[in-house]
Parts: sequence; structure tokens; C-alpha cells
Amino acid sequence: MNIGQQIRSYRKENNLTQEQVANMLGVTAPAVNKWEHAVSMPDITLLPALARLLGIDMNTLFSFHEELTDEEIATFVNELYTMAIGDDAAGAFAAADAKIRDYPHCHRLIYTAATMLNAALTLSTMTANEKSPYTEKIAAWFERSAESEDDALRLASRWQLATLALNSGDLDRAELLISQLPDTDADKDLLTIRLLAARKDYDAAALMSESQVLAKVIALHSQLMQLIEFEVKTGHNDEAAAIAEMTSRLVTLFGLWPHEAASPHLVLALAQKDRDAALHAMSTIFSALQVSWSCSTLPHFYRLAAADRLPDITSTFTTAFVREMQSQSEYDFLRDDPVFQELLSNAETEKATLSL
Repeated sequence: MNIGQQIRSYRKENNLTQEQVANMLGVTAPAVNKWEHAVSMPDITLLPALARLLGIDMNTLFSFHEELTDEEIATFVNELYTMAIGDDAAGAFAAADAKIRDYPHCHRLIYTAATMLNAALTLSTMTANEKSPYTEKIAAWFERSAESEDDALRLASRWQLATLALNSGDLDRAELLISQLPDTDADKDLLTIRLLAARKDYDAAALMSESQVLAKVIALHSQLMQLIEFEVKTGHNDEAAAIAEMTSRLVTLFGLWPHEAASPHLVLALAQKDRDAALHAMSTIFSALQVSWSCSTLPHFYRLAAADRLPDITSTFTTAFVREMQSQSEYDFLRDDPVFQELLSNAETEKATLSL
């Protein structure tokens, strides 16, 4: 950390403007601005006065003790937590404050201490009024760690700040903080659902929750399908069969597209090169594709159906499945089988019909 960042951090901590620092040191505000942005350095003769003005020593000004190791941080915050849950919240926060003053740019320390003390505060029997000053301190720490150059730490801090805003009922601030999270962050959706519920927009919250459930079920289905193959490749055929059955039940339980209930058995059969099982699974899939499907009556997805967010993928799946049968090497051991040839021929005809 350079001296400019130290000057900026401690200036703000002391509620001083650049103009005030400049006036006290007999320089211009643009000069202080240049120091803070590492464009220039303070004159060496100003350093002792600058350190005294900021309430720090020269070692701190030059960041001679800037970072703690992860092990040191873990040991310290565990001590804080023990103090906090032992009814010494004041002592824990004072100790954290002192350590953070010693390491003002160790954002991992600041974030970890804030997170641990926030957890302890949640378990505390203190009243809301008694917790208030501590919650404000925690929020201030998260604000500081949100300035970290570490992307993960910065985003985690923003998530914590959004959660604090939701908990305090400051919904406009929560919305602003949530908007600053990347769309790819799964936690952003969870916070948005909480925000919608806090604003009593329960239909929108429920719609978004349905979408989250669907995404997680599909992701779980995909992972289980991969796991079937891994178990076969490692010689654990009984485990693979059990997972295939489990995956099939998952599809049925959540009312997903009926053909997907047979897909895990096909994956298992192809991995094991079981001709009869593979042909049976394929026949079951094609039969299921002839049945119309809708999620409009499902209690956990009917809002998605009404919003046209969960369409019937029969046509898309049929096209992709036929292409897979035609080109993927996993089906090579079936190509001379007349049943396979008939299934593929019928599927190609069905595909052509769907494309009309």
C-alpha cells in the first residue's frame, strides 16, 4: 500500500477534507490530492507533521505493518467471536477497532472481523437499540472492505451491505447495492427476492423463487447425470444404477419434462454398453415425447407457466436427440441393430414433421 492511500484513508477516518489538511500543512489542496493519487510525494520535512495530523506514527504512514497472514486473521477473529458471545461485545468491538487501526488496509482482516462479529451479534440477546451502534460499526467496516482490490472480497462486502440494508428496512439502499452485484452472482437473486418480499410484492418474489427452484433442479439433474458416467468409469455400477433411479425420481417429483425421466437410464446403459437397456430407454424417451406437457398445474411452477418462462421443449429436444444418435460415438455399438435403426428412422420422420 502506498503512502497516498494511507493519507487518504486516515484523512477520511479523521473526517478531514483535503482543503483542511492543506491549510494545516501550508500547502495547496491540489498538492494533497496528488499525494493521495500517487502523482507526487509530500516533502520529507512535512512527514512528521502529516503523521501527527492524521493521528498515526511514521511506521503506519509508510505501511511498514500493512498485512496480516490468513492464519493470524483467523486466530484473531476467533478470539473476537469468543469475546462477543461471552457477553463482552464492547471488548470485542474495541479489540477489532484497535487491530483495524493497526492494519487499516488489510481488507481481509476488516471483512472477516465484520463478518464474525455480525454473526455473534445475530446470536446476542441484546435489544435492537443496544445492537444499533455495533451494527453501524459493522456496516462501516464492510464499506471499507468493499473498496478492496480483491474482486471476491469486494463483492462479498457488497452482499453483506445489501443484507444489512434489507434487515434494517432501508429498501432503497438495498436495491442500489443489489444492482451493483453482477448478474451472474446467484446471491443477487436471493437478495432480490428478499427485497421484493419486503416491499410486499409477493407475486414477483414467488415468480423469481420458482425460477430459482427450476434452475437448481436442472443443475442438480445435470450433475447427477455426469455422476452416473463417473461411477461407471470407476467400476461402481451399483452406485451408478442407484443414482440413475434417483435422477429419474427427481424428474418425476418436480414434474419436469417426462422424457427426462428415462434419460438417466439411457446414460447408464450407454456407459455400460448395455444394448437392451439402451434400446428400452430410447423407446421410452420417444414414447414420452409423444405426450403433451405443461407445467401450468404444478404448484411450484405455475407462475413460470403463466409468464411463458417454462416452455415445452419437445421439438428442440427431439432435434438434438436425433442429431446425437446420428453422430455421437456412444451409440456406435447400436448402429447395426434393427431396433435402433427403426427408432432412428421414426425419430427422423418425427423431427421432419415437427419442423413443418
